[in-house]
Amino acid sequence: LNDMIFVTGKEWVSTKSLGISLVNDKAKYESQEIDDLSVPFITSAILYLETGRVVVVSSETLDTLRTSTWSFSFCNNPNYISLVGGTILPTEQGGNMTIILTETTRVQLIHASGQSGGDGTATTFKTVNGGVTDLSGNPSGDAGEVAVLELPDTSPPSMESVALNYNDGTLTFTVSETARGGSLNLTHLFLINDTATHWDTITDEHGNQNLHGLLATSFGTSSSSPGVVSLVGADTSFGTDTNDLLTLTLQLTEKQRRAAIRLSSTPVGGDGSPIVLLALPGAFTDVALNDNLLTSLIATETHDVDPPAIIAVSIYYASGLIVFTADETIDAVPASMGGLTLITGPSLHLI
Repeated sequence: LNDMIFVTGKEWVSTKSLGISLVNDKAKYESQEIDDLSVPFITSAILYLETGRVVVVSSETLDTLRTSTWSFSFCNNPNYISLVGGTILPTEQGGNMTIILTETTRVQLIHASGQSGGDGTATTFKTVNGGVTDLSGNPSGDAGEVAVLELPDTSPPSMESVALNYNDGTLTFTVSETARGGSLNLTHLFLINDTATHWDTITDEHGNQNLHGLLATSFGTSSSSPGVVSLVGADTSFGTDTNDLLTLTLQLTEKQRRAAIRLSSTPVGGDGSPIVLLALPGAFTDVALNDNLLTSLIATETHDVDPPAIIAVSIYYASGLIVFTADETIDAVPASMGGLTLITGPSLHLI
């Protein structure tokens, strides 16, 4: 019986017919390896526009260690959007490949997509022929442009930080995701000196939640509770009008800068507490056209330390009136005439 083995249901059969040999009365299986020669194909892609994640669906597991993002692109005929700069995550056995896009690429794909913020036409996904391999090293076949499941960005953006320079009136604030160029609505942005108010619960005398109306009519107050500075009229020509940006910059008018100083922590001229930027919903949108969340943040303040300068003088000899024009608002109350001098040739005339 050395060359026979008992198999349930078949009684004794020859070990040779089963590919088994007996060594020291123990069964030893003889195996035959067959190389994997099948060509992998990319079959589809899933694009998560909110998180910037791409899942590449393939006929078999791909080798992420030998794959570069230059192999992939999205197509919005006739343009191609490369995924270069993205990060390929390690793939579990039997899993699909995942790529994390850069913020710039994510924004480009929203514009090119069939979702909110896009052009209305869904993208397709393209892989360079042979650009990826399976775990056996077989290069991928050319599947052409495959279908993409686009999942929209529905998450609202919000402000993350605020900085205000009182020297030149420059206000900058960063946002949680790229803001759409031209979406800034200054009627929904206010500088305030009240950090404790629950802005989302305020109602007017009729019980309506007309927060925008209440704030807009408060503009012009100084350090009352709360003092409010509307940003309507600020200069937005720092790219904010046209470019998709993560940092938005405004140039306050002189009236706004002056009013903001009174609500600031500036040692001389302020009320001692830092100013707050309040963004009502609709102050800006992300690229996918989602309105921002209501947010109020304390600004990082740069105090005004630049001295004012007189830039023009007019003398009315009939009345003896002298008019000075300065490059910024001057506190004329404590001004002393002792520091002013008229110069006529070699002579000095103190005023």
